[in-house]
Amino acid sequence: KSMNMSFQSLYELYFEDYSKRHKSTAVNTVETYFRLHILPFFDKIEINKITSFMIREWQNEMLEKEYKNGQLFSENSKSNIYAALKSMFNWATKYQGLNENPCKNMGSFGKNRSEMKIWSINDFEKFIEVLELENKEKNDKYSDFIIVFKILFWTGLRIGEVLALSENDINLNEKFIDVNKTLSHISKKDYITTPKTSGSIRKVLLPETLISDLQLYFSKTLKINRNKKNIKNNRIFNLKSSQLRYVLEKYSLQANL
Repeated sequence: KSMNMSFQSLYELYFEDYSKRHKSTAVNTVETYFRLHILPFFDKIEINKITSFMIREWQNEMLEKEYKNGQLFSENSKSNIYAALKSMFNWATKYQGLNENPCKNMGSFGKNRSEMKIWSINDFEKFIEVLELENKEKNDKYSDFIIVFKILFWTGLRIGEVLALSENDINLNEKFIDVNKTLSHISKKDYITTPKTSGSIRKVLLPETLISDLQLYFSKTLKINRNKKNIKNNRIFNLKSSQLRYVLEKYSLQANL
């Protein structure tokens, strides 16, 4: 609780506490933010010597790095990294005797988040049409991708929630998906955990068009896979979110979206 301790020492105390109270995905993200973007600047500086002006200098260094590397941080990234720093100082004021958070009256780092741009149904149908054409030419190489994108579009599930689905989670008779877990990829390993928040555990209704697609998928593709796995609790889709992102970007361009 001595505010003469270094920033690094405070971070180690904070991270130990944070790790016990948050999911592994959040812990991994916060560790990355500090290791890459925060600790290199503050490192050995004593906590009681960190001022608002010093925080401003750190922000300017971040912007300078961005300029030199030619790789822009997204506004969301800047906001999230800064939020991680502020959270640590808030924790220090509550539990370590810090008088005031030096970020307190500084406002935001980065612009306000812009409104999301979403596809219309026509946009989505153009994308799927291009992907289905490619699928025919490549002997069903993209059948898993097609059904995953349809689930994402028509249900609003997060990518990790879709990739964690097992057959038992999809009830075609009562027309819903039971969302009860998510897939996270941390340090080159896959982890199945509970969803992002307790409110994320839910049943999502399926539209008729998606039910037809799922029935067709189950009767063809999944039948082959089931012979190999023979367990209905196994994940249906053996894909990575990075693969989905690549296919999404590539065939969006081909569809002029």
